[in-house]
Amino acid sequence: MLVIETSSGCWPVDLGGVCTYAFSIKYEDRELYSSSGVACVGGGCNSVLAEYHGLIKALEWLVGSGYKDEPLIVRTTNVIMAYQLEGGIRVTRPYEEVYKRASELLNMFPWTVELVDTNEIGIDYMALDAYVRYMDEHPEAVAKYREYLASEEEVAKLRELGFKPHKYLSKFEYEEMLRKAST
Repeated sequence: MLVIETSSGCWPVDLGGVCTYAFSIKYEDRELYSSSGVACVGGGCNSVLAEYHGLIKALEWLVGSGYKDEPLIVRTTNVIMAYQLEGGIRVTRPYEEVYKRASELLNMFPWTVELVDTNEIGIDYMALDAYVRYMDEHPEAVAKYREYLASEEEVAKLRELGFKPHKYLSKFEYEEMLRKAST
C-alpha cells in the first residue's frame, strides 16, 4: 500500500505569506521519496493551496516512477483539502485548478483520504525549513513581511522561557508560545 503524507504552512501570515509544502511517500512503511518547497508567495496564497501543491508533486512523482494503479492512502492535516477530495464540500476559487489537477492524478489510483492530527505526521519541519530557506535567499521578502515577524527582543524572551523559536518567527507564533508558557 502506498501512503502519501502531506503538510503545509504559510508564514508569517496565512493569507498572502510564504506558503510551503512538504510530502513523504511510503510503500509498505518504507520511505520512497520526500520533498518540500515553496508553493506560492503573496497575493491569494494560503496553506490550502500549498497543501494541494505538495499532493500534486507527490502524485506526479508516483506516476513518473511507474506506481499507477497501486492502492493509495493520502494522509493530510488539511481539513479543507480532505473534504474537497472526498466530495464533502464544494470546490471554489482559488482551489479549482489545483483540485482538478490533483483529481486527475488521483484517478490513476484506487485511493482514500485520511484526515489526521499534525502530531501523526512527522514532516511539518520540512515545510518550515522550506520557509526559512526562502527567507534566507530573499532578503526582500524579509523586508516585506517584517511587520509580521517577531522582534529580536520577543525571540530573546522566548529563549529565556525555554523555547527554541525558529528563524523568522511570526508575531502570531510568538503570541501562541507565550500563551503556552502561561498555562
